[in-house]
Amino acid sequence: MVEFGISRRTVARDLDFLRDEERAPLQYDDARHGFRLSDETYALPPVTISRQDFFVCFVCFVVPLFLQNSLFLVRQFVCSF
Repeated sequence: MVEFGISRRTVARDLDFLRDEERAPLQYDDARHGFRLSDETYALPPVTISRQDFFVCFVCFVVPLFLQNSLFLVRQFVCSF
C-alpha cells in the first residue's frame, strides 16, 4: 500500500464502503492475498454530477492541455527563426 500512498485503514474503509453501500460482491482471494469481485458482471452505479461540477472538471482537464499545446506551438514558431 505504500507504493500507492494510502494506509491500510483507507483500504479497509473503501472495501467496507464497496461491500456495505454499493453491495459489491467482494470475496477474499487467498492465492492473491487480496479482494476481488466474485461476480465479474458487477459494475458500480453511474455517478450523477451537476453541470457546474462537470464544467469545473472539464476546465481542469482541458485548459492545461490547451496551454501545453499553445506553448509547444510558440516554441516551434520561435525555433523556426
